[in-house]
Amino acid sequence: MPLGRSDVHIDRSLTNMAVGYKNSSFVCDSLFPRLSSPVDSNKFFTFGTIGKREIFGDASTGALEWEDGSDWNVLTDGRSTSTFSCVQRGAASVVTDTEVRNQDAPLNAWRDHAFFLRQRLGLEIEKLAATKATTQANYPESNRTQLASSAQWSHADSDPYDDIVVAANAIRQATGTWPNTMVVGAAAWIQLIQHADVITHLRYSSSSLPDEAKVANIFRAVGIEKVAVAGAVKNTAESGAAESIGDVWGKHAVLAYVNPSPSIGMPSYGYRFNSSNDMQISRVEMPGKNATLLNAVSRDALEFVSQDSNGDSIAGYLIEDAVA
Repeated sequence: MPLGRSDVHIDRSLTNMAVGYKNSSFVCDSLFPRLSSPVDSNKFFTFGTIGKREIFGDASTGALEWEDGSDWNVLTDGRSTSTFSCVQRGAASVVTDTEVRNQDAPLNAWRDHAFFLRQRLGLEIEKLAATKATTQANYPESNRTQLASSAQWSHADSDPYDDIVVAANAIRQATGTWPNTMVVGAAAWIQLIQHADVITHLRYSSSSLPDEAKVANIFRAVGIEKVAVAGAVKNTAESGAAESIGDVWGKHAVLAYVNPSPSIGMPSYGYRFNSSNDMQISRVEMPGKNATLLNAVSRDALEFVSQDSNGDSIAGYLIEDAVA
């Protein structure tokens, strides 16, 4: 009698794969680069609207003409301070001794639980960044637009190229610096890369659909060096209800000048002040339970740092409802 499958094989776990979920790359740091802080709250210096007026000049200062013996044209940099206060967020997962002792390859309890916690906590930081960056009230009227109907990029008659150039110029006029970063929600990105406006600009330079680098290159003339697609998703349903998945960044796009090297007296869209060395993962033994609690903690404050007198962001521009 010939041998069957069960005679020669015992089912066991594959060692090179395990099914799971991973959110799309987070883009929080594209707009809010992380700045480490030794404590949870502190102040930072700002050179505000008075300093901006002096840098760009106004009618009262004229051409700064001066004669020997006369009074100097005394300027002020408008130096002031703003504060930040990090909020602590944390999540934990239980790793039992039984799990560690009996796990099959490719499972690794410490790695897998830590990855899960980083993803979950990272999503909360991403949601904070998206809410702050896509809230209309956080921008002056000159630094925002809300598209509708045929102006939305999902409509053939829209003009995304002009929308982005106008946004870039608004940032230049507000800060004296062209934006260098554009974050685009996934829904808006899908329409943008298929739009005839964008395809036309790429026609003679590329035979493939545009990716982030190619789109950035289209707008390099107005400063854009980096395009980041915000593809993270979230579940907005109540616990126990059928899941309702939506985009974290909605249908919007944000342009910003993000200082690549934080320095004194330079504009920037914002920073993520962090007092927990990015995200801390620690183990806490659970006596009598034969288990260990794996903790993930992050302490963050997301702040705009180039603002007008109302506290609105002037180093950024919000294109709201870019698609239907």
